[in-house]
Amino acid sequence: MGLETEWALICFELKIDGDQFTKLRAVYQAAWGQRKALMDQMRSAGGGDWEEMAPKLQKLQDELIEKYSAILSKEQVARLQSLVEERRGGGRGGQGGGGGGRGR
Repeated sequence: MGLETEWALICFELKIDGDQFTKLRAVYQAAWGQRKALMDQMRSAGGGDWEEMAPKLQKLQDELIEKYSAILSKEQVARLQSLVEERRGGGRGGQGGGGGGRGR
């Protein structure tokens, strides 16, 4: 899931207050800038190597989670993680679990 979707979930699905919004906005702006720099670096390298980029993007995501976990309440963090999993298809059945098909 992209930063954009996560930010939208925070703004619209979690009941954050004004102070949380201000703090979270700064955290997400910094993460956005870091991600953009990584993507620009990859593009300038002629498309780059996704295998090399994936751990860097994961590290950025892990740092982001750590930062927003310090701002949100435990309940808000749990709700956000639940929403993120739903969006990824981590809920019941996951993505594409394959249908039963027809009998022959």
